[in-house]
Amino acid sequence: MKSMKKRVYVKGSLVLCLFLAASALMAQGGGRIKGTVIDSISGEPIIGVNVIVKDKQIFAVTDIDGKYVLQNVPEGEQIIQFQMMGYAKTENKITVQPGRLETINISMVYKTAEEIIVTGKRVSNTEASLLSKRRKAPVAQDAISAEEISKSPDSDAADAAKRVTGVTIVDGKHIFVRGLSERYSSVMFAGSSIPSPDPDKRVVPMDIFPVGLLDNLIVIKAYTPDMPGEFGGGVVQINPKDYPEEQYIKVSLGTGWRIGTTNAKFFTYDGGNGDWFGVDDGARKLPSGIKKTDLDNFNYSDAQVEKAGEHLKNVYTPKTKKGELPSSFALTYGDTYKTKHGDVGLIVSGMFKESSKTKDIDLVRVNDNHLLLKDLDITKSTYSTTKGVLLSLAYNPTRNHKLRLTSFYTHKSDDSTSYYKGFLEDRDESGSGDSVAKIYKLQFVTTGLFFAQLSGEHYIKKAADMKIDWTGSYSFAMRDEPDTRYSQLIDMYGTGEFYVYRSDDIKRSFYDHDESVVYFSPSVTFPFKQWNGLGSKVKVGGSVDYRDRESIGRTFTWDNNNSLGSYSTTPEPLEYLFSPLSIVGGSSAADATHYYLEEISGVNNSYNADMIIGGLYAMIDIPLVAKLRLVAGMRYEYADMNVYSYDTSTARMENLKRNPLERHNYLPGFSLTYSPTNDMNLRVAFSKTLTRPDFRECTDGKYPTMLSDEIILGNPDLVQTEVYNTDLRYEWFPSASEIIAVSFFYKHMVDPIEMLEITGSAGSATYQYTNAEYAHNLGTELEVKKNFAFIWKGLQDLSFSVNFAYIYSRIHVENTEDATYSTRNRALQGQSPYVVNTGLHYDNQDAGFSGSVLFNISGRRIMRVGTVYAGVKRGDVYEESVPRLDVVLKQRVMEGAFLKLILGNLIDPEIKLTQKRPLYGTTYSKTFTLKKYRDGRSIGLSYVHTF
Repeated sequence: MKSMKKRVYVKGSLVLCLFLAASALMAQGGGRIKGTVIDSISGEPIIGVNVIVKDKQIFAVTDIDGKYVLQNVPEGEQIIQFQMMGYAKTENKITVQPGRLETINISMVYKTAEEIIVTGKRVSNTEASLLSKRRKAPVAQDAISAEEISKSPDSDAADAAKRVTGVTIVDGKHIFVRGLSERYSSVMFAGSSIPSPDPDKRVVPMDIFPVGLLDNLIVIKAYTPDMPGEFGGGVVQINPKDYPEEQYIKVSLGTGWRIGTTNAKFFTYDGGNGDWFGVDDGARKLPSGIKKTDLDNFNYSDAQVEKAGEHLKNVYTPKTKKGELPSSFALTYGDTYKTKHGDVGLIVSGMFKESSKTKDIDLVRVNDNHLLLKDLDITKSTYSTTKGVLLSLAYNPTRNHKLRLTSFYTHKSDDSTSYYKGFLEDRDESGSGDSVAKIYKLQFVTTGLFFAQLSGEHYIKKAADMKIDWTGSYSFAMRDEPDTRYSQLIDMYGTGEFYVYRSDDIKRSFYDHDESVVYFSPSVTFPFKQWNGLGSKVKVGGSVDYRDRESIGRTFTWDNNNSLGSYSTTPEPLEYLFSPLSIVGGSSAADATHYYLEEISGVNNSYNADMIIGGLYAMIDIPLVAKLRLVAGMRYEYADMNVYSYDTSTARMENLKRNPLERHNYLPGFSLTYSPTNDMNLRVAFSKTLTRPDFRECTDGKYPTMLSDEIILGNPDLVQTEVYNTDLRYEWFPSASEIIAVSFFYKHMVDPIEMLEITGSAGSATYQYTNAEYAHNLGTELEVKKNFAFIWKGLQDLSFSVNFAYIYSRIHVENTEDATYSTRNRALQGQSPYVVNTGLHYDNQDAGFSGSVLFNISGRRIMRVGTVYAGVKRGDVYEESVPRLDVVLKQRVMEGAFLKLILGNLIDPEIKLTQKRPLYGTTYSKTFTLKKYRDGRSIGLSYVHTF
């Protein structure tokens, strides 16, 4: 009750703060015009362009980003002139209204004598700006802007990324680009490398980035040497919000309803007072008396062991309540301050979101005779929070120099209560009987990312217009899973009473994962004029990427010197069994009703790792002729990895015996872009890139996954994968907000890494990452964004978008010492053969109404590679195709304010994992559904007001 009152108080205080902040804003007067000026050939911003209101004493000069702002522009039709030596003078007519901000983005043509009058459509939104950036980019890239995201129900970067052509999201967080698994793509934030909060992977999960703090998400699909060498499917660049040219405050409030969760039965448990905010208040922390050493090996006294056991919170059994309404809050403030020492840009943004979800899951495992090993019905209730803060400060002392500080923090929590009930085969260790089981799992997981970056851009006019860019950042990621409780109870004899049967049926686990990254990347660009006087440039630079990881896992159970047979003499509740009166300090005092805490941490529950990657590159960007652009260069990378497995019994870390990396790599990149007209591109690109094994995959031993019935066997013999890329794309930009693009790609991979099943028994499985010999990956992509006005002008408010990717891959494998592949002619693990996104959009600015109908589907894909072991064939495990349909409606209710209604996942299909298994000793096969559930429909309502 106290926690509920605190939550209501904090929510009310936050709403009041938002209202007061909005009310404090003063109205702006006078017309204003902003924009960006770029070179029509290279797409680079032009510094020093004079922007003049014709016949008025009003002007501005573009800064290092090519941006300008005209203040106090008189009302009515005005002519804006853009002048720069060596470029054709450009003019644009615009009607200025008092108190409004207009946008004119211009591309200027070099060495043209005559004056140009621009009459094209003015770009006034971020979606069009991104299309303009894509049109002038050196290589093929796709993107989604904050404006597009606002037309969808997406709440994090993972949701948003699946709208990008050729992108799929696996497990709700890992990005697959062009059918290649997450290991083949790099995720960068604000142009810097960042750490991962996932202890099993080095790849950053996308769901930790709330979209409310993002400006855009760009997927670069063709390689250039100034990018990291780990590039297979592509590089994902996540860019935070940028400071505005004018002052504004934006507030938003949201709520909703999830079918089957809100006001329905919801499992929970007694946790801590800070759970509502996604922060553990210490209720789950590891007892202070437990050191980083095994309880059994380092002379703990009986009193110390007893005290540690009594410290653990005696909660094992779930309780129920009604699922709550979701809610969200966000506040953003931005402005640019003019001072005598230069311009200062500021943006501060914060958000909080809470939601609840209950899923009903069916889990099945069978043996080689098609007999059930497991048949469990699982109800999992999860309360989730997402918090984020962004601070960005830019300082432009002159138009030739720019410094920027970007600080970002995001924190995500999932407080889950799972209740399993069903059948377990041969639970009796003698093999004499089957059982009905009840399993409780209480799990509280938090992940966070802190990011701080200082960057600079310097335009040195006296040094042949040389430009210096540098970026330095420190980032820290964490994943904390304190006191996960797993309790299994058995009704062995069908009496309806459930007992704890074995000592390892009660587990309490503590996982703490930290990773930090220090990243520094300088570059120098030398512009020059080629033989025909066209603008060109040479760019040289490098990067240093150092990451350090520590991942520690501890697991404990209760013992009473009777680990077999009838473990508990008293049925539920478990809290009665492990009350403080029942806890003793060691085996000497234990009996049928007294228990002592015992550590069962394995040698591979913990590990440390570090890696340094140093890179140098040189590249040239030159128009061979006026319409043919060449970008080519070479990157050199040196990499060194160290992985240490931690043994809790000796408190010693042992280094990996061998380094799984090629230390010296030379990575060339070459691309040509032919632009027959200013709105068309034909691109071709070739490159060699790589992907390196993840830290934990290289450890020498077994470690558990998040699923209790799967373990991974490390493979110190893994080697890096080399990827040879070929890309071809045609692009046409009919207008500022439209695109038609067709792409073809081919990738040849040497030593690709996959996970395969190598053993299996009694419902469990062991998997191992291994190198295949080689693989091919090819496909085609289509993207269309088009307005219906080409059919009839009356349909100008109606548009459609569609992107489609077809991907074909084949992998060549050799049998390993442990297993034989069950399917030798198959697609790559995790690759969907097709991905489709479609949308129908309506936007009537006069009525202030817009709406979108969005559909997404990807084809079935292999989640686990099947093998033949001991003469038994197990088929590949597939995730079946999942369609999704969403509807988003927005209505302006007053100037600067609108309501947004989201109808999410209207189809709500079953999400299924299936596997085909032959009946042992016969030719008969049957496909089993190993896991199935529905994600649930939802309704969301939000109010957004911009002042």
